[in-house]
Amino acid sequence: MSESQVATTDTAALSKKSRRLQRDTFIFLGCNHGPLIAGLNQRVTKATPHQVDQWLRRILFPSMPQYILKEVTLESWALFLYAKNPTGKTIEWDDKETAIPAGYYALFNSGGNICFYVLEYKILLTLQSLTKTDPNGITSTSHFHESCQRDSYGLRATRVESKIAHKRHPHNTFDECKKDNAPDKKIWETVLRRDKGQCALSGPAGDDAVISWIVPPAWMEYDDYDDKYKDPDDVRIPRNCITMHKSLQTAFMNNSFAIDVDDNYRIVLFEEIGKDALQLLAKEGFRASRLKEHILLGGENTVEQCFIKAHFKYSLCSKFSGGDASNDYTLWDMEDIVELGSKVSPNHPFWNSVGGQDLLTLAGQAYKHRRCNYVDDQDEEVQEVMRRLMLCEQEEVL
Repeated sequence: MSESQVATTDTAALSKKSRRLQRDTFIFLGCNHGPLIAGLNQRVTKATPHQVDQWLRRILFPSMPQYILKEVTLESWALFLYAKNPTGKTIEWDDKETAIPAGYYALFNSGGNICFYVLEYKILLTLQSLTKTDPNGITSTSHFHESCQRDSYGLRATRVESKIAHKRHPHNTFDECKKDNAPDKKIWETVLRRDKGQCALSGPAGDDAVISWIVPPAWMEYDDYDDKYKDPDDVRIPRNCITMHKSLQTAFMNNSFAIDVDDNYRIVLFEEIGKDALQLLAKEGFRASRLKEHILLGGENTVEQCFIKAHFKYSLCSKFSGGDASNDYTLWDMEDIVELGSKVSPNHPFWNSVGGQDLLTLAGQAYKHRRCNYVDDQDEEVQEVMRRLMLCEQEEVL
């Protein structure tokens, strides 16, 4: 393979999720077909190895066998797939002081081999034609789905409203979600008396105080409550409500920040939340000290810790988990990427797309300048395929 065709890369293809969250830290499974299973933006919140270990175990499987995390370099070997080559440095999980440097990492088992067992527990894997061929005949395609991924509460609520507005709700599924999540006047009055306009995270809020569900009832996940709560109606209670400053509510419902009860109520930011919200959370040093005191005091209708934990776990699934580039495409889309790369001219906009760039990483820059009979860039079929691929790379519009 010539120098121009060496398939090493300093950057993996970024999914919509990774781009949106502006991630700078990426954790893959150690095998060649292992997807990106987690990522962070450490310009927003630093994370120590101990914290990352705890978060991984919450979203994957709490009693997983022992695994290790190594810094790696990536080598492209199929579309959106990378071999992970350890650099020799192993991250010490018991480190609670030093933030993990930004970069690429992969999980391996404790013997240093490929970390396959994670696939057996939570990550569903489908593979097709994982054969890396010569640069003129690339046929590799793949698709991964991480079952621990979630859209934010806010996005799901917006999607419900959109489906209802466009009457795209067979069997009234979306109407039921909206009903389950609707405010309850009696519950809101109880919470108002309980909290007296005090934001649980920043103190007195005056007219800016708003009441919110901690976990929207329609999207409760039953395994978070040890059989205590089994139905959305069960969690339509004051103990699943919180009072906060209105500048924080949207970010909280978007899972942009959450509270890690097991880390002394640390407030973890997953993405930018705006200056006003940031200043409010900084009042208590990014600790939910007021909320902790409220919960420990107990009493009738006190906020219940299980809901704060469930919100944090859901936020990890929404913002920390997953985001592999292949998740943005179907197998057929990836086949289109390879096929389009064999047809279009070197100046076609395709080569600036995420898929086009990853194809070049795999095949080498010389691939797009190879001698062949290019299809007219204005060809209707080419334009239609390009339009579909661009939709794959765009954020959902509701």
